[in-house]
Amino acid sequence: MNRMFWIALLICIAPLARAVGPTTAPATQAGHWDEMSDRVVFLTTALATVEASIDAVNAQIRNAGYRANVKTDEAKLYAKGNELMNRNGGIPMSIDWRQFYGRTAQRFFYHPKGGENIYINPHPISERPPQFDYIFKANNQAKQQALADASALGNQVDKLLRRRTELEEKQVALWMQIPFESEAYQGLAEKPIYRYELRATSDGPMAQQQLAAVGAGAHCMRTIDALMNATKANVSKDLGGSLHALQFDTAAAEKTLEKSLLAQSDLNVELTSQIEPLGQLFAAAKRTVALANNVVDASDLAREATSSSDEKSKAQYRAVLGNSLLEYASTVSAADHYLEQVAQSYKIVPDTSHELSELKFTPHFSELGAGPSSPTDVGIPKDARMFNGHHFKVFWEAIDWNEADQRCRDMGGYLAWPPNDNVTKFLERLKGENNEVWLGGYLGKDGWKWAKDDHPIKEDRLRVKAGDKCIALSPHGYLVGHTIKHDDPGIKVKDVPGYICEWDH
Repeated sequence: MNRMFWIALLICIAPLARAVGPTTAPATQAGHWDEMSDRVVFLTTALATVEASIDAVNAQIRNAGYRANVKTDEAKLYAKGNELMNRNGGIPMSIDWRQFYGRTAQRFFYHPKGGENIYINPHPISERPPQFDYIFKANNQAKQQALADASALGNQVDKLLRRRTELEEKQVALWMQIPFESEAYQGLAEKPIYRYELRATSDGPMAQQQLAAVGAGAHCMRTIDALMNATKANVSKDLGGSLHALQFDTAAAEKTLEKSLLAQSDLNVELTSQIEPLGQLFAAAKRTVALANNVVDASDLAREATSSSDEKSKAQYRAVLGNSLLEYASTVSAADHYLEQVAQSYKIVPDTSHELSELKFTPHFSELGAGPSSPTDVGIPKDARMFNGHHFKVFWEAIDWNEADQRCRDMGGYLAWPPNDNVTKFLERLKGENNEVWLGGYLGKDGWKWAKDDHPIKEDRLRVKAGDKCIALSPHGYLVGHTIKHDDPGIKVKDVPGYICEWDH
């Protein structure tokens, strides 16, 4: 299933996690606030302090006379972000702690009249969230210390930039911890539907399919809850690994759910309905996958923008990153709500005499952009990146095309090939700018082929000329041919410093 499907899906179902309740603006309702989590207040205070420090460092950087370099091909970076921006599903393109805290508090701790949770009411709330004034005061106090700390670094631009990077990583960690902690505070894991075995209150084949569907949904929710708890605990010490785990394990949980639900053939009509609770649950599960992809893609693009001194793009991508994490937690809450509706509709109830054993779950933590694995390792490297159900890994080693192809096969994979522009863009981000890598295209007797299975490649996607025998991904993101002197493409081409291997999921 290609990335364009996910873009369309995210745009179409974005409202599902937030807009199935009353449409009257909460300002006209008599709602109430729940007691705020002390942990969420603490983390938000930390976020406000970090942002005060970032502002102070930025001011000091400007005082030092530093000016971002003008990127000669900045249009290219914007183009690479178009896909991300098009599928942000209404996610704000700016962010600060006030917005983040306000939206988090609204989603998880406010109930409109009637007791419904806020995640099903999309309108803003007029009341100021609890503890807002406390955090605001703490933020003002932190500003003076932040200015003093930044001044202590003087006009040393390199030190200031490193300090800003450290603070921005802390900010991202807090963007994950605050909504994930808010979701945990709702006590999802303690609900009977997730603690006990389930049973149907009626007999027959349909009842068994309904029981299987609710059981699959409950298992998916238990897995996602465990994933959120593990990533929020790990993110401060391993940011890249936590983002990777969120993407990888969310996709795996959704795929398991999808397989189980599709097996219940009598429920397939409900599964594709946007008004049936089962269809809404399925759509919410797919939205978590799209949002987790948003998080990782935005992180990658923000890193590229940083290296290119493109501050405007960096700010936009980081806003998508932070807000996608909040939307992810909100969507999990929505999925919990839909699953309870499904169980009620099907009359599936917990059997409180049979408590479930502890879920055995190990997140797939691995550092994004970590150093290369040994080419002699067999199997998918732990730091391989997942995209569209496949894994990819760059190896920086200047070897010829045939040897690169063999290295990938020795590890149980093959030289990567992008079947469409979305995968090409992903591979381009994976290798980074100004780098060239071998891919799995080569010229056979009857045209261009993919080395994995000799599948034909359309030549109109390639920039090749007479005499070219194999394909690389150029520094500018083009699929370019390389000329060699013999029919065997194994002649070493020293100006191709790396290659990308691919593995099936």
